Amino acid sequence: MPETLRNIALIVRREYLQRLRTRAFWVMTLLIPAMMAGFTLLPSKLMTMKIGGVHRIMVVSDIPQLADDFKDQLTINRTESSEQYSVETDSTTTDAEQQRLKGEVANKKLDGFVWLTK
Repeated sequence: MPETLRNIALIVRREYLQRLRTRAFWVMTLLIPAMMAGFTLLPSKLMTMKIGGVHRIMVVSDIPQLADDFKDQLTINRTESSEQYSVETDSTTTDAEQQRLKGEVANKKLDGFVWLTK
């Protein structure tokens, strides 16, 4: 019985060393931790890229009171957040206006717009 255990141990050791010598083992040994670090750090880096600036937002609504209330909620002095918003309102709710606003967002003149219609 001890002879068979010794043989099994020799086979296991040989297989282990054979796997250790492969290029794939070493690539994966380095690649997996790098990927884990990337999956952990990259999203937080992307989330903090534009913190601290003023976000320009256009609120478009055919009901002026609704647009003003929305603007008031965004421009309340926020002490726990460094996010600041420059909010403008517009009551023109045509398709041409929506396309113009999409163009301004694409050209980075606006950070976004909120379209509130019936």
